[in-house]
Amino acid sequence: MAVATFESTLTDIRIYSEVGEIKSAGVADALTQRIRAADLAVNEHDSYGASEALNGFKSLVEAELNKQIIGGAQAALLDDADSLISQLP
Repeated sequence: MAVATFESTLTDIRIYSEVGEIKSAGVADALTQRIRAADLAVNEHDSYGASEALNGFKSLVEAELNKQIIGGAQAALLDDADSLISQLP
């Protein structure tokens, strides 16, 4: 598994949205908001808040499987989230 960053995950969301593997702009926005919330929490030394935001991100990805998130996007985004969670202090 590659090591993800908040920035690389935001890039993944944008790319998967552009190629149609995230079919809804609303879902892409919600995913983006969760990653930004996690990044902000890390910057504020709030590991619990970051973990909550990343688990919310994972839950949304799982809920939208084969609905608004298709193809390789689901596995890649879940891998990103797992990588980010593993890096939390």
